[in-house]
Amino acid sequence: MSNKKNKQGYEKKPNVSNKQNSGKKQNVKKAQEIKKAQEMKREQRNKKIFGVSVAACAAVILIVSLVVIHGNNKDNSDSSAFSYSEGIDENGFWEDINALDYVEIFNYQSLSIPSDAYQISDGDLQSAIDTLLANYAPEEKQVMDRAVADGDKVNIDYVGSVDGVEFEGGSTGGEGADVTAGDTDYIDDFLTQIIGHMPGETINVEVTFPDVYESNPDLAGKDAVFVTTINYIAETVLTDEFVEENLSGEYGWKTVREMEDGEREELKKAAIENYIKEYMQSDVTVSSVPDKLTEYQEASML
Repeated sequence: MSNKKNKQGYEKKPNVSNKQNSGKKQNVKKAQEIKKAQEMKREQRNKKIFGVSVAACAAVILIVSLVVIHGNNKDNSDSSAFSYSEGIDENGFWEDINALDYVEIFNYQSLSIPSDAYQISDGDLQSAIDTLLANYAPEEKQVMDRAVADGDKVNIDYVGSVDGVEFEGGSTGGEGADVTAGDTDYIDDFLTQIIGHMPGETINVEVTFPDVYESNPDLAGKDAVFVTTINYIAETVLTDEFVEENLSGEYGWKTVREMEDGEREELKKAAIENYIKEYMQSDVTVSSVPDKLTEYQEASML
């Protein structure tokens, strides 16, 4: 059976591509989103935005988010002379605007960020690294002598059935599918169940389709068994020499350890900022939005 139909039988997201290597592309897509957040942080850091106090950062982020809403309600104006640098100084700050003047004062000093809010799993770190290395195509090797661990890239084959009857789109057709152990791209805990098993081993993965399953409504809410063979674990051959040759110029890393530490730190920064954003949205009140910001947002959208 063509691998084109693989994902119709087991993915949670019905609109995901059904190509043979879609599992791998989803992992890359997810990692790209993480990497995009990292790049945004680097840009902010270069502009010294991280030099603002927690209170000012909170105000700026919340004001900008509200500007989008207010800007959409303004009448259109001539934007022929619009510049993205208009009203922004060389350090990346708005000229003549003090963010704290537009928010109700809150006790930011009492804001406590729990450590679990910025704990980065090995899987998240590996996804970020995979995205980074996708542009360099480092060598991979097929590992057969250890069990699958959470976050591993694994090649598997499977055949799915409900009540002993195979269903359309539930098989790789022997062509193999690249997945990430422990990921949630497949239905239920499919990819968690392969953890701890050895390459070459064939196991029964038992799952339940969602009550609402648009890809194949006939399978909605049903229990299924996927006879799954673990073909191999794919490991990237990564060395200090590779890192220094390919990544030192842009990132300054010269060893694998430096790369891992750098990526983990960027993910932590993104997680902390997300926590602060959520706090602001629920606990901080913006008294008003500067006309300058509203006009800027309006002009940028024309």
